[in-house]
Amino acid sequence: MSQEFLQYQIAAYGSVVIATAFVQEWLLCVDEEVEMCKETRIRYSGPILLYWLSRFATLLYVISNGIVSTHVQLMLGIAPAPWWWFPVNKIWFWTWFISLVTTSLLFFIRVLAIFSRSLMTRILFTALWAVTGVAPNLLVWMGLGPKCGLGPGFALPFNSCLSGSMYMLSLFLALVFHNSFVFVCVTREIGPGAFKGRRYIRSLITGEGFHVVSKSLLRSGQLYFGVTMTLIVATAIMYWDVKAFWVDNSNLVPGTYVTVSCLLTCRVFRMLLLCRHRKEQSDREIGTTEVEEMVMAVMARADAPNA
Repeated sequence: MSQEFLQYQIAAYGSVVIATAFVQEWLLCVDEEVEMCKETRIRYSGPILLYWLSRFATLLYVISNGIVSTHVQLMLGIAPAPWWWFPVNKIWFWTWFISLVTTSLLFFIRVLAIFSRSLMTRILFTALWAVTGVAPNLLVWMGLGPKCGLGPGFALPFNSCLSGSMYMLSLFLALVFHNSFVFVCVTREIGPGAFKGRRYIRSLITGEGFHVVSKSLLRSGQLYFGVTMTLIVATAIMYWDVKAFWVDNSNLVPGTYVTVSCLLTCRVFRMLLLCRHRKEQSDREIGTTEVEEMVMAVMARADAPNA
């Protein structure tokens, strides 16, 4: 067994682990999704449909990625490709593309909701999201990058490859700036305004003084920022590291980035909807209790002269 074959086999095991983890996480949060969909006024809204599109696109992606990665001989061109191989490759690519677009758009909608009162901030975030979404399309569809040379086992529906291109450097920098800028701005927006100086910085890190919903959002944002930035840096290193070219071919690290981004973004989306719904229920319950107390007080005063 050659070293290249062994490396592809290890990457295949990794893709199976990614698919299993995604399915397991989805099964664990079924109750939350059912509760989320019980709200009739948001059941058929655009963000909800986008949420499910992101979910199912990522599910098809991890399944097709597992199928492609586990057939090592086909990837290396050792065995002849069967009739289903190239359609699965196209499904793999398009679900990867749809998952990236829908996940980023879902996160983008949540960001706009937080900055609903600031028009300039919303325009800035819209432009930044458009840049990060247009850059890879210009690279792979308009032939700006180097030609693909991935071997006979790949069937990619575009003319330019991502690896080794200086255009990829601009894309990675745009992703790093986008994630960092969004994380810093959102954290400052949801943070307590009463704190100053070191106490303010400490509150942004620890969540001290935050509302329960804001603190949960802060924790999810920190997790999303830390994991995605780590994967972006790892992917950027592998794109320019010739020794790690097999990882680029196997799509292990980029596949992990797509899957983790979908999981964390959907988690934040569910958390915001459920927290808002539970808060509204709590407010209604408090209002009912107050009304009952007022009615009982009036009845007690009315019965007082007869006593």
